[in-house]
Amino acid sequence: MRRALSRVDVAISDWRGMTRADYENGRLERYSIVYLRKHVDGWYDEIRYDSHDRTRGRNQVAPHFHIKVRSSFKSDTGLAEQEIRDIIEVEVERILAIARQ
Repeated sequence: MRRALSRVDVAISDWRGMTRADYENGRLERYSIVYLRKHVDGWYDEIRYDSHDRTRGRNQVAPHFHIKVRSSFKSDTGLAEQEIRDIIEVEVERILAIARQ
């Protein structure tokens, strides 16, 4: 298996990207694309797309996104739950539409 790493030129300020692709006999087997944005305190926001998931030591085709974004600490779980509901209602359908293309 041959692994190829490439940096992605990002037109979005403060974001850096990288693609990792694994090839077998010249055929693309799996890949991961990650964009990171570093904060002053060392935290990274991350948006990543993986073509496969590792289950029981084997790679299974399972295309999916990971999104991890810094937030403030919520001292009220009710407020945190409402913010998550707001994200689901406002943003998730749009993200799903893009992901299904």
